[in-house]
Amino acid sequence: MLRYSTEAVLESRKQMNANDMIHKPVLGRIQLAAIRSGMRVVNAVPALKRHVTEKVLRARATEIRPY
Repeated sequence: MLRYSTEAVLESRKQMNANDMIHKPVLGRIQLAAIRSGMRVVNAVPALKRHVTEKVLRARATEIRPY
C-alpha cells in the first residue's frame, strides 16, 4: 500500500504546478465552484452517477498494479 500511495502522489504531482488556474484567486474559485457543481449533478442523477462509476471502475481495472 505504501508503494502504491507513493507512486500515486508522484504521478499526481507531475500534473500540477503553481501556475494552474486553481491557484489564482478569482479564477480558482470559479473553477472550484464549477467542479463542485458538476459533482453535485453527477451525484443527483442516478443514470449519470452509474455511468461515471462504471467508467472509473473500468479505468481502474485496466491499471496494472504490482504488489
